[in-house]
Amino acid sequence: MEQRRIERAWFFIFLAAVTLAFLWLTLDFIEPVFWAAVLAIIFNPLERQLEELLKGRKTQSALITTIVIVLVVFLPLVLVGVAVSQEAFNLYNRIQTGNVNLQDIATRLDPVIRDLAARMGIDPATIGPRISESVGAAAQLIATRAVVVGQNLLSVVAQTALMLYLLFFFLRDGDRLLATLNYAIPMGNGRQQTLFRRFAAVTRATLKGSLLVGLVEGRLGG
Repeated sequence: MEQRRIERAWFFIFLAAVTLAFLWLTLDFIEPVFWAAVLAIIFNPLERQLEELLKGRKTQSALITTIVIVLVVFLPLVLVGVAVSQEAFNLYNRIQTGNVNLQDIATRLDPVIRDLAARMGIDPATIGPRISESVGAAAQLIATRAVVVGQNLLSVVAQTALMLYLLFFFLRDGDRLLATLNYAIPMGNGRQQTLFRRFAAVTRATLKGSLLVGLVEGRLGG
């Protein structure tokens, strides 16, 4: 009896060690898998509509949905990221060379804004240096991040390619994958379906909320 307990204890220790080693080896792949699952959940209605139009051809519908995701999501993100990085780098250089005089801009502030700053205990004469310091730091941070992304371009491209590869199969074989998870996870089919539905609802709501907030902030900033 004691021997069996020792063997069981060593088995669980070995199982925990193997699990940790597996997680450590797959740590770089967790993020692509997660985002592939999120995008598959969000664009699943589009894939189903395309599947109906293509008369049940899941491979073609999944491939078209993946192409749509690349054109609608990734291409605009890349273009906006490149544009923002270039503008931030140019702004930082202009501030450093003195082509942009933020102190002069601050001295021409609307009197209402200057009065509000005075009420808040902010000396209007210090607004220019504060803005210059903040904008310079922000621009430098963005430019530095862009350089880091450029240096790790191969890794970024590889992870993006892996995510798109997984996304295609999640879209095409999502039902079979869910059935396999239902069989593998001992939670009961009803609880798992409820959990998956809530996860999908929260994911879509979070994305819609983020897009709405981003549109409002962009409009106000513009």
